[in-house]
Amino acid sequence: MSSPAWPTRLFTVESANELLPVVIPILERMQTDQQLLDETGNRLDSFTEAMRSNGHAMEALRLEQQALRLRHQIEQDIIQIALLGVELKNIATGLIDFPALRHNEIVLLCWKLGEREIAYWHDLQSGFAGRRPLDFGNENQREH
Repeated sequence: MSSPAWPTRLFTVESANELLPVVIPILERMQTDQQLLDETGNRLDSFTEAMRSNGHAMEALRLEQQALRLRHQIEQDIIQIALLGVELKNIATGLIDFPALRHNEIVLLCWKLGEREIAYWHDLQSGFAGRRPLDFGNENQREH
């Protein structure tokens, strides 16, 4: 089994918490945009070919353009989060991970929208289901 690629940035609990005010508005915007995109897609799906050629073509075109704009904004937000060194896991729940070191091993500090601060971590294999409360102090924690 090959080892995962080294993250571009390692966080401490403190540095991850300091980044939350930057990440929160991005995640909230992504959630809103994703909900709008889903609604737009549902509305577009309701247009039959007959409806599109029967006076609803302009509305369908407007919805298609709106969907493109929303997809583009979501893609830009995904890139912005990645450039911060944060891993986006789930837009709907606002779940993100911050790579960190624990006992000389890379782990992920796990946080989701609505939580006050970083309070959990998990190893690279277990994911959200393996979340554990933070139990490591400053040893092996340094930002790179």
